Amino acid sequence: MSATPSLRPMFSFLGWVIDHIDIDWDNSSATVYLRRDGRLQQLKCSQCHNAMGKMREAERTVLDLPLGTLSVQLHFTVYQGRCSHCKHFETITPPGLAPIANYKEVIDKIRRREWRQAEAEDKPFIKGQRFNLFRNPENLTPKRESSLKELLAMNEDLFQAYILKDMLKQLWTYTYKGCASKFLDRWIELAKETGIVELKRFAKGLDRAREGLLSYCHHRITSAKIEAFNGVIKRIVYKAYGYNDLEYLYLKIRQEAQK
Repeated sequence: MSATPSLRPMFSFLGWVIDHIDIDWDNSSATVYLRRDGRLQQLKCSQCHNAMGKMREAERTVLDLPLGTLSVQLHFTVYQGRCSHCKHFETITPPGLAPIANYKEVIDKIRRREWRQAEAEDKPFIKGQRFNLFRNPENLTPKRESSLKELLAMNEDLFQAYILKDMLKQLWTYTYKGCASKFLDRWIELAKETGIVELKRFAKGLDRAREGLLSYCHHRITSAKIEAFNGVIKRIVYKAYGYNDLEYLYLKIRQEAQK
């Protein structure tokens, strides 16, 4: 399905435009394909603002906030390269897609690797732990909590990734940029010391996105309001037992937003 004008404001990223949107109603999922705005000339370094030279390109898909009952993925091209003027290593993605949002993917990659290396009798146990690893401890039932503790006790890599996940939450509690920067340095150091390839790669991504992450200390803006309104969208879809016409669904959302 192509992206209609009414849907475009829901997936707006500065410097990027929607190429098209694919919706799979059977699996309740949607993929939004983004591309760089052709009106922009050259990619520029965020540090010295000089034009970047030739950059590597890689396709990437990340999860976004769901749209009603649809799970949403954003697909785009990542541009990476080193500035020839100031030697800064630049990674260009749609704004707002901080690497920290993809830590679940890191844990899942480790889980899948451990599943492939496990004995046949252990594979079903590891496979069934995916969402237990994602959830916060307070949201686990006693049975799931016990199962997760058993998994972490038997697998060192998953245990270290899980501990670092909880530790990383502290980053959002800092109000002074200097303190937050020291904490981030320590977290990156610990992640690299584990020797786990997936964590080391993620730590490098955090380091490159440092300025954007630390800006939260001064501008404490979160997606809380967006997530709250997302609950409203879910109720709209639930009351109607789903919508086949996305144009009409968008009109209902606008109507609810004006109340």
